[in-house]
Amino acid sequence: MIVAGGNIYYLAKLAGIFGLNVQDVGAQQTGMSLDAFKAKLLRAGK
Repeated sequence: MIVAGGNIYYLAKLAGIFGLNVQDVGAQQTGMSLDAFKAKLLRAGK
């Protein structure tokens, strides 16, 4: 959605409708589990 011109704020709001947070969406987009995605973010220092 962001590549198509979406805004991260609106993506976060849309995710919230489904009870998701931005990390949930990131994990889904990368095909990783939420725990693996969080660990990746920690390793990257984010």
